[in-house]
Amino acid sequence: MIKISKSVMILLFSIVLSGCATKGVVNMPVIEPIQNKNLENKKVYVKVYYSQPEPGIFSGGKQQKFAPIKDAKLSIASSRVLSRFDEIVKQQLPLNSSITQSPLSDYKLLVYLKAKDKKGPAYQEYNLGTSLAKGILSLGLASDDYSIIGDFDIKYELFDNKENKVHEGMYTVYDEIEHERGGFDSYRHGDDLAQQLLEKHIRLTMHEYFLAMPKSST
Repeated sequence: MIKISKSVMILLFSIVLSGCATKGVVNMPVIEPIQNKNLENKKVYVKVYYSQPEPGIFSGGKQQKFAPIKDAKLSIASSRVLSRFDEIVKQQLPLNSSITQSPLSDYKLLVYLKAKDKKGPAYQEYNLGTSLAKGILSLGLASDDYSIIGDFDIKYELFDNKENKVHEGMYTVYDEIEHERGGFDSYRHGDDLAQQLLEKHIRLTMHEYFLAMPKSST
């Protein structure tokens, strides 16, 4: 009969528990592209502004003024989550419109993203109570519990080439999903989920924004 040492049993038990961690999943919406005759074959200049409470334990959490993302004070986690934000916004424009880098465009879209937490517009939050309880019951081998939270306001403003405001939309977003991180899982996976959660709501709010845009604005 093969004898298995106690240390090997603990290692196997740890692997099993880590493998049983329930990973968070962001259900990305399938959205039909928007068609708007006013924007057909038009060039759109997109400018993004961002604000969040100052990061850091001793910062006091004062809300920063709106600024380009590259000029804002960000935590490491929020810089990861926001790394594709400009790209995601530009991908949501209506069909047959194009992006231009020049302010001399047919339209200008201003985007104002305001995070309510110093960790950013979407972030992972460690659930101490449930994680501690599970750790005690499993001798410290259970997965840790996290919440992936999206908590922000976002405003879109569209101007024509005469600086007339064509359309404005303001949205308040709060969403939360549960995520378990096993002992062998990367902490960064939670940041990836936070980025996906942010992308989900950029897709949803921009879709709603362009659907509500007047059909004949010029």
